[in-house]
Amino acid sequence: MTGRDLPTRGELDTLLRSAKRWGIARRLEDDDSGHLTSLQEQSAGGVAIRPAIVDVLGETALIRLAQWGAAREVAHADVAADEPVAIEDNQEVDDEEA
Repeated sequence: MTGRDLPTRGELDTLLRSAKRWGIARRLEDDDSGHLTSLQEQSAGGVAIRPAIVDVLGETALIRLAQWGAAREVAHADVAADEPVAIEDNQEVDDEEA
């Protein structure tokens, strides 16, 4: 559908570990057989994605995560170009703290 290759097994495992750490998704195990479709039971299992992530985090938190991810990518690009950059807008130092 997207025209991109599927990730390798190692990349997929890394992505699933990260998603599990954040509570977004997890790999279905054998004891989840009541939740597996017949196709998943025949294959190596499946992935359970939590559908209510917007309800858990809220729309504002998801927007902030997306902005943080975009700022992080820009920061990594700027670091590669040897330019210092602040990742968050609120990293200003107050006169009282300095």
